[in-house]
Amino acid sequence: MTSGAGSRPQGITILAILAGIGGVLGILGSLAIIAAGGLVTAVGTAAGSYGALGGLIMVYGLLLLAISAAECAMAYGFWMLKPWAYQFGIYVQYANIGLAALGFLLWGQSIVGAVITVAISGAIIYYLRMPAVKAAFGKE
Repeated sequence: MTSGAGSRPQGITILAILAGIGGVLGILGSLAIIAAGGLVTAVGTAAGSYGALGGLIMVYGLLLLAISAAECAMAYGFWMLKPWAYQFGIYVQYANIGLAALGFLLWGQSIVGAVITVAISGAIIYYLRMPAVKAAFGKE
């Protein structure tokens, strides 16, 4: 199954499965980050310092939660070859790139992690723009 409108290319099937797994794991991780941010806020406020840091951690967790939920939606759209999923998938990858940049610049994510995220998201965007993939989603 590699070409023709309505047939799902194997790459899209793989992306759908990986996006679903990543989305679910991202939701669980983001909830842990939000909880950690709340803990840092509570402890920091009680100690008289670091309260704002907990708020920043919570904001990062909320951004990750939103992107993870979007990845779950993207997985569904890819699996079902929904026309909206094509452009939505590209937007989600740009959001992943932005979150990686924020993670590196503001929250101490390693440069290696940020580069890997950017490379994977870039490869997905490149793949989605291939003619056979666009045709599977009904795009010209």
